[in-house]
Amino acid sequence: MPTIHRLGSDDPKHGGVLVTFDDEDRTAKVGSWTSSTHVNVEQTARRVVEGIIESARDRPDLLNSTNWVSLVAGVCKHITDWNDALVRSVSAGLAERLH
Repeated sequence: MPTIHRLGSDDPKHGGVLVTFDDEDRTAKVGSWTSSTHVNVEQTARRVVEGIIESARDRPDLLNSTNWVSLVAGVCKHITDWNDALVRSVSAGLAERLH
């Protein structure tokens, strides 16, 4: 099963994941999204993973050995965390403007 790492950014509107596969080359793929508002977790995760699948089309070994449903679920967790951080950032910005 690939490992999923959340990618950070100085700008809270940008989110991403780095997916590393367990093949001998330690293949890595990046998926990202940008939004200034809360995103639909499942739709965004599917879009990100579809991009990863597309970028791995030349690697049937990766495509066949990966549990893509589990990968989408893992990416959903990272997007949920990103959504929460975005809401906190926006809330902090609003509170700062009110003072």
